[in-house]
Amino acid sequence: MNHFGHPHLVRLAVTALPESSVFRRFTGDIESTCLYPDTFAVAYGEGRTGPWRQYFPPAYRQEVDGSLHSPRKLRKMFPPTGYYIRKIKSQLKINPVEAAKYAGVFSHYLGDFAQPAHWYGIDIYSLMPPPGNFRNCNLHQVVEAVQSDSKGTRRKPELLGMLEPDIILRMEARYQAIAKTAVAALVPMLQALYKGDEKGTVKAFNPAMNEAAAAFADFIYSLERLADNSFTLKEIERNKVFSLLDIFPWDWDVEGLYGKRPLLDFVSANGGNNIYPFRINRKTGKNIKTVNVRGIVPVPYALPATGRELWSRIEYRLPTGRFSKFTAEAAPCAKIPNQAKCRFVVGTEKGEVFSSRMLGSEDPAVKIDVNISGCRKLLLSVYTDGSTDKLVYPVWAEPELS
Repeated sequence: MNHFGHPHLVRLAVTALPESSVFRRFTGDIESTCLYPDTFAVAYGEGRTGPWRQYFPPAYRQEVDGSLHSPRKLRKMFPPTGYYIRKIKSQLKINPVEAAKYAGVFSHYLGDFAQPAHWYGIDIYSLMPPPGNFRNCNLHQVVEAVQSDSKGTRRKPELLGMLEPDIILRMEARYQAIAKTAVAALVPMLQALYKGDEKGTVKAFNPAMNEAAAAFADFIYSLERLADNSFTLKEIERNKVFSLLDIFPWDWDVEGLYGKRPLLDFVSANGGNNIYPFRINRKTGKNIKTVNVRGIVPVPYALPATGRELWSRIEYRLPTGRFSKFTAEAAPCAKIPNQAKCRFVVGTEKGEVFSSRMLGSEDPAVKIDVNISGCRKLLLSVYTDGSTDKLVYPVWAEPELS
């Protein structure tokens, strides 16, 4: 994304806002700073000052070695979200032009997240070896020069939260979503590029641009609502509960054969020939019924290795004092044959707060309702029965914080 792309992202986001939005009136001011991170990159890195300097945090260096398989590495690329929330919110009522300028700088970081070349800038040459005249060119520059022709995000902006910590949590999940979309665009972009298919290259890039524009629209819309401190009863109720599916984990340690990340939506088995939705056996009174659920499946390791347990773990870092309860149901995914048994453990920095017995895929799910008041860490661990010839697909079903 270059000097055309960043202003285009701003316009896509602003046109999604309500007609009454302050940011619609100051679109030009947002665009006026959206290229600052490139324009003043060297000066900022060298510690120089100038009128532009106020729009940057005191110390921030965006890493370029992010990895979708390592939450900690990916976090190195996250923008300083809290800084821009505070700056934009504080200026919205007294100086909306300044608020718009801070928003413009922030939009640039979202645009950088949406750029496929930023994720595999060097590996492009190994991922898809360039043919003929592309063999020794600057592929990063070629991919970055592709311009989106998207006409809009095609959805209304969403409220990310009524508190700064809530907005940060949900924006971190958006960063991950943008990165995934950008990475997924790279191969089809290169395929089209190598064939000389300009329209195909643009079409492959558009989803990443739309993802970033939608995130920016949600961000500035939420800050405008936060500054007004005006929320509907429905929004208040919705924001009392957070699904873990909407939060990007701090870290995870899971089986690498499934992409080295927790699974969402369903399990693919037998080379993708069998699709299993997340299901648990739910006990209601004396009856047990198999039901489909939304959840997270962190597949544990099955083969022993030095210093590694047969387990999986997901770690979340929580805002201080924001949540007091964690609820979920947990069991191996029902109706998938030949699984190992496993045990579910919930922990915090204070120690274990829940531990189940060993469960098989035919067992009813255990219900979890634990107090996590004052805790900053939430640890979801799964331990297998030690089987080295079987995997298990443990479902943390409907996991919620309140």
